Amino acid sequence: MRDSFRIILTLTIIGLWSCRNSTTDKVSIDLNAVDSVTSENVSYKIENKDLSQKPIKASFDLRIEKKISEDQIRNVAKTIMTEYPGFKKYFMFYWLPDMEIGKGAWATSHFGVLNSNSLTVTIQGASSEIEKILKSTSVPNEEIIGKWYDASPQIESSITIYKENAQLKVRLVYADGSSSIKQLTQNRQKYIYPNKFGEFFKIESDGNLGWYSPDGLIVIAKKID
Repeated sequence: MRDSFRIILTLTIIGLWSCRNSTTDKVSIDLNAVDSVTSENVSYKIENKDLSQKPIKASFDLRIEKKISEDQIRNVAKTIMTEYPGFKKYFMFYWLPDMEIGKGAWATSHFGVLNSNSLTVTIQGASSEIEKILKSTSVPNEEIIGKWYDASPQIESSITIYKENAQLKVRLVYADGSSSIKQLTQNRQKYIYPNKFGEFFKIESDGNLGWYSPDGLIVIAKKID
């Protein structure tokens, strides 16, 4: 599992943007100052907003109920800008239901960053199609201990712990199609793989997989049924 990738990407993930420009047009939508709305069949809730730096910039954390398309993100962004007018720049971060705000948004839409009339949308997480592919990967003909899905944006992976000829192993498959296999040793509840940082896995009481460092929990991977 790519020594040090987890630490490095966790520190840098929030600042990674791509640059695809599109001019925006005004929309006429009355939200009645309600923070939980539906736009173009997309349900979302404004978890946090910062309007204190008017007219320079406004920022929003938006909780969405599921993964959505780039066009749907653009529609939500236009809705937000219509409801909260008068800013030169808008920063919008989109979080899926189980994501912790501040630890890498699934998508972003920023207006006025590249130039005064551009809306840049970046989907940082895996699409629904890629997620299905990752969840369907397996290790045939082996004794599988468990399978999990790590939804961390830009480093999504499926994680399979299994036995091969009585040897414990872990296989990770990433969204770009690459994979990694490491041998494991078990110490009570810990599944330890060779690494320089003291990281290990632990199957939690609810069946999910915790990924730990000596400093504590790094991420929870959800169990794949």
